[in-house]
Amino acid sequence: MEEPRKIPGIGDFPYASDSAPFLQEASRRFFEGQAPLTSQPFVLYSLCPFAKKGRHIWIFQKRALLRRVACAFPPNDKWSLPMAKVNVLVLTGYGTNCHDETAHAARLGGADRADIVHFSDIVSCSVRIEDYQMMVFPGGFLDGDDLGAGQAAAQRWLHMSDARGVPLLEHLNVFLKEGKLLLGICNGFQLMVKLGLVPALDGKFFTRQVSLANNDSARFEDRWVALRANSKSPCVFTRGLGLLAMPVRHGEGRIVVPDEETLKRLEAENLIALQYADAESGLPTQEYPANPNGSPLAIAGLTDPTGHCLGLMPHPEAFNHATNAPRWTRGEYELPGTILFENAVNYLR
Repeated sequence: MEEPRKIPGIGDFPYASDSAPFLQEASRRFFEGQAPLTSQPFVLYSLCPFAKKGRHIWIFQKRALLRRVACAFPPNDKWSLPMAKVNVLVLTGYGTNCHDETAHAARLGGADRADIVHFSDIVSCSVRIEDYQMMVFPGGFLDGDDLGAGQAAAQRWLHMSDARGVPLLEHLNVFLKEGKLLLGICNGFQLMVKLGLVPALDGKFFTRQVSLANNDSARFEDRWVALRANSKSPCVFTRGLGLLAMPVRHGEGRIVVPDEETLKRLEAENLIALQYADAESGLPTQEYPANPNGSPLAIAGLTDPTGHCLGLMPHPEAFNHATNAPRWTRGEYELPGTILFENAVNYLR
């Protein structure tokens, strides 16, 4: 037998040539928690029986590893355990334009289904949000940002009823009480704050407590930024993450609060899930352009006290492959934004 092979994040293995036992043992060690999880990707070269020589497989979390090596498990293998279905609803309509890539990112993150659903189908009762475990408000320009980004869309949710006469707010309330997940990206984040889904201080949902205003630069910002995840945050989407990279593209991304006390509470209660960071030091920053909009406390994303809701200005769905990143040709790889979706799916399983 060949010498054991060492791979970062997994350890030594006695299998070097036979790919199936190698990957099965890797899965077992991850599943049993014998190897530490890491936010840094590692590479397995030519180990997968369905991969051509030289191709690599990025593996980020234990569930992802189990999914990606499923073909190495024989039927009824003792390590093949049933997992709950995770169906994701990606809302579209009225100016949303990032629904396709958002659904794609959800599937890459491990969702069993990611359906793109028009808002009018919710109103007509053609689709029930209760049939899903996670809902995403994607990016775009809802209603052309008239009256303010996300303002008109928030009024629809707050005041409309479906075809059966049930207020849409009641559907959302039940969705939240059942412990399901909500994600708002860019314009979706703007909708979430106008709707009062985040930060929900004192557990008060559907009460607007913060808002998002024009960038300090007085221009539309389209650039890549570094992000620091708050390790103390209850947010399930960012759990176990550190420094990330994602693109931003927005004109109204600066958090505004009614008073200094609100800002202090956001920080003290760890509802700031993500902050803009200096790429070199990894520390939160107020410096432009690392902080593209001038948000106080470098706020890039907010969660609620349960950690089940996340709103963020950067676009995780726009970083769904290594080649999306600006430095991949130099051999510099970052953790894709799809890790947020993967964390969510893992939590729901």
